[in-house]
Amino acid sequence: MGKLILRATAVSCGLWVLLIVLVLMMPHEDTQAQDFMSAVDNCGGRCIFNIQPGKTRVGEALSQLHNQPWVRDVVENATGNGYATISWGWNGTQPAGIDARRLGRITFFWEDENIIPMDEAIVETITIYTNVRHFSLQNWLGAGGGGSATFRPDGKLAYSVAYDMPGGTLNLYVEMACPLDLMNYWNAHTRMTLSIGHSPNSYVHPGELARMCRLSRS
Repeated sequence: MGKLILRATAVSCGLWVLLIVLVLMMPHEDTQAQDFMSAVDNCGGRCIFNIQPGKTRVGEALSQLHNQPWVRDVVENATGNGYATISWGWNGTQPAGIDARRLGRITFFWEDENIIPMDEAIVETITIYTNVRHFSLQNWLGAGGGGSATFRPDGKLAYSVAYDMPGGTLNLYVEMACPLDLMNYWNAHTRMTLSIGHSPNSYVHPGELARMCRLSRS
């Protein structure tokens, strides 16, 4: 009888320990995602630094970047072959939500100064890497209207969630290693891209990601 009681007590303690560990592993609610998206110059996710693809012209975007106190080394790469970019780095005073190790980037289409001045070309995408957890931002924004989950050549799972916005799409992108556990998803930092157009793909629920990893290894 005593052994049964001890065994039952051990099982009960084990379950409590497991429950405590799971609670500690769960991501605590934070305000970083909401604070970042609610910043005045991010327009609630419709723009980044007041730059909105499909609306902002290249000249206006350059002016915004040069006037940002935490932006440095703005570089234009527009050779007139159609695809053109603007990239920039961070000087260390940027908001905490920005990953200063990765360059920001704008893309636009431009061919000939005689047809349309480069400053008049329309921004098509703007991308920044963040320190904002993908889980927190997706949890705050809700289920997306599109997205994808694909495997990269290096074996990582590339997961994106797309949100239709007025005039374009907000895309959240993250890469995670397989086999996938919840901590990988909870703690992964997202890359944000605003672009013209809308996502043609269907939304992939994050609950499907671990299964996709298992299938890739079978």
